[in-house]
Amino acid sequence: MVQKSSLHVLVYGMLALVLSISCTSPYEFEEETNEDILIVDGMITNQLKKHQIHLSRSYPFETDPLPEKGATVEVVSSNGTTYSFIEKGDFLYEAAMAFRAIEGQEYRVLITTREGKTVTSTPMELPPTAELEEVFAQATLNELDDPGIGIYLNAESNNNAQLYRIEYEETYKVVAPRWTPYDAVVVFEGFSTFATNVILRETQEQVCYAYNPSNKIMLRSTTNQTIDRIDQEEVLFLPIDSAKLIHRYSVLVRLLVEDPQAYNYFETLKELSVKSSNFFNNVQPGYLAGNLFNPDNGNEKVGGFFRVSAAAERRIFLNLNDIYPAAEEPPYFYLCSLTAPTAQGGRGDRDLLNAIYNGSLRYYSLNNTGEFPGGGPYLMVSAACGDCTVLGSNQQPSFWVP
Repeated sequence: MVQKSSLHVLVYGMLALVLSISCTSPYEFEEETNEDILIVDGMITNQLKKHQIHLSRSYPFETDPLPEKGATVEVVSSNGTTYSFIEKGDFLYEAAMAFRAIEGQEYRVLITTREGKTVTSTPMELPPTAELEEVFAQATLNELDDPGIGIYLNAESNNNAQLYRIEYEETYKVVAPRWTPYDAVVVFEGFSTFATNVILRETQEQVCYAYNPSNKIMLRSTTNQTIDRIDQEEVLFLPIDSAKLIHRYSVLVRLLVEDPQAYNYFETLKELSVKSSNFFNNVQPGYLAGNLFNPDNGNEKVGGFFRVSAAAERRIFLNLNDIYPAAEEPPYFYLCSLTAPTAQGGRGDRDLLNAIYNGSLRYYSLNNTGEFPGGGPYLMVSAACGDCTVLGSNQQPSFWVP
């Protein structure tokens, strides 16, 4: 499953909100339209990795986004090097080989759609770097005085970085509380007859690892400070009863130094994403242009932003009892009550069989406890309670520390 970046998610959530932006002068605003606009969300950093670029098409409000398929995507360096990207799935194009942005060189993205249209960006350079000194967790209260765990960072730059964006990626262990090693399957179903059976599960669905990237824009400027330093900046807050803390929890915090143009793009997008949630305001969804354009047609709109950022990141692990030794185990993500759906009815109307077909329920045990008289032959539980792969991957991440 493709995970979208925070900009990708926000542009989808707003887009119809794509507006015109600027660092030093006001941007022209264009009211929302249902035009077919290419949206580009791309970033390369000074990290050696296979960087990713997301491509989509704008869409009317409250409809699903459309992936841009069949495009040719490249990043071109001012030293003449071209880095090709390969389409990996809906929305996602990934570099064919790992590379990093190098100080003193300029980079631009070059996209050719399957219709033959060309889109490129203004050249972008790697900003100054900053040191992410520490990421740490401590007990704290939120604005409502609810207890929880705060994740914080300390950072400093000797290079006049000043403009920062913060991202995080959560990974946490999930253990399905109503898991059993058995599964219910439909052997056959006719109009008046059917047969089901209980078999051993074919895959490991008890222990998984869920992944959750940040989906909000977090910005921090030190331009008004005498020292280019960030102290105890809160990245996120975890309530003490968060289900993410039932088992082991990890968070990767990424500090990005942004070019002024990119920083102000995010600042404008953040402001509009907040204001647009209020019906009674004078900012309406519209077109937000970044640094992308069609060199063959200056009037064609292109949304999103291609940026080059200086990145530093750190990962920490924690357990709830590390911070709150006497804390009770938080409740699971869902209520995990049992049910015994009936197998009565005609073909296509049998609740038990339909639940097995669509995967909404998973087998727990035979219905022989007397708790559900008149129910079907099996006690069933919601899929998320009996199958951890509903919430995450059953493959342990390579970075995981038990």
